[in-house]
Amino acid sequence: MKISPARSMVLVAASVVLLLIIWEAASSIVNADIILPTPFAVLRRLIAIGDRRTFFRHIAASGERVAVSFLFSLIVGILLGIGSGLSSAFRAFLSPFVHTMRTVPVMAVILIAILWFPSTVVPIFAAVLMALPVVIGAVERGILEIDSKLVEMAHIFRVPPVERLRRVIIPQLVPSILTAAHLTLGLCWKVVVAGEIFTIPRSGVGAQMQLAQLSLESEAVFAWTVVVVISAALSQALLSLADHFGKRSS
Repeated sequence: MKISPARSMVLVAASVVLLLIIWEAASSIVNADIILPTPFAVLRRLIAIGDRRTFFRHIAASGERVAVSFLFSLIVGILLGIGSGLSSAFRAFLSPFVHTMRTVPVMAVILIAILWFPSTVVPIFAAVLMALPVVIGAVERGILEIDSKLVEMAHIFRVPPVERLRRVIIPQLVPSILTAAHLTLGLCWKVVVAGEIFTIPRSGVGAQMQLAQLSLESEAVFAWTVVVVISAALSQALLSLADHFGKRSS
């Protein structure tokens, strides 16, 4: 059942209010700001952090790493996913990598990457390795679920390969690619920030979270977490907007 955009916004607002009420109640019960600060205390610290000159520099640094890892994972994952969907031999060849990356803990990848790369590259490398299996799997399933009758009909009517790809295969792959894109974008934000927490590069939201934690500034840790949530939500909204305009123009 599809709900209207207005009702959807009301439900989202109600969910946020409920979360804040639970947070405030839990903070009152704990009664220790170093463990669980109140929402108002976090808001005050968020405003203070936002007044700093370096605030947007840290967001931009993390956003750049997310964008690089997201685009690389999406492009390479689509190509590998198509190959895996079209060729069972290539699928078997690729399966050990996909299975390994699906089971290896994110922290293990980050710790190994620290031995190989500078602090600015580790978050990107880890995000790419974690995101690639998601894209490959989604595109592979999309290829395998393509209506074979349409492909066969295009072959019978001798539709040129380029037109066959553009009018038959790609339109059926778009939903799988869009799903993979949304999943990958959120995953890249989580892994990039985790990588920054471990490596503490000069700029980055994760680095600021780690520095705040080392200083026992719980309010700052929560405030930077809110920044990550908002940044990820905005990037997801931009992706949805691009998807919407893409559908209208097609």
